[in-house]
Amino acid sequence: MSKQSFSERAVNWIRGGNGSDQLGLTFLFVGLILSFVNIFVRSWIISAVTLVVFAYVVFRTLSHNLEARRRENAAFVKATHPVWDRVNAAAYRGAAQAQDRRTHKYLKCPDCKQRMRVPRGKGKIRVKCPKCGKRFDIKS
Repeated sequence: MSKQSFSERAVNWIRGGNGSDQLGLTFLFVGLILSFVNIFVRSWIISAVTLVVFAYVVFRTLSHNLEARRRENAAFVKATHPVWDRVNAAAYRGAAQAQDRRTHKYLKCPDCKQRMRVPRGKGKIRVKCPKCGKRFDIKS
């Protein structure tokens, strides 16, 4: 067996680790937020919690117990999936609206608050809400 240097052994050990996953990245983000808050608050409790969070991130990343880390991550993803679906949908909707704000105007029905999109530059137009059927005039 050939003798490996310390750096080669370390690289081989890291290669077998879990790496980053959604749970680890979430904890990393929480740790960064706590570090930022601690810049202004200067609390030893926040410092200790931040240290524990970062230690857990390193533990998860370098852990060789892949099955346990994958189970933990799968449970986390399953629990947070509805939240992330809403966040992603809102971000997509916002990006789509930002893209066509020059050509369309967004408004809400005065009765049912249904969101609608109408073309810009058509002057005063009559709009019918697709949800409740109310008709009203707007300036596009």
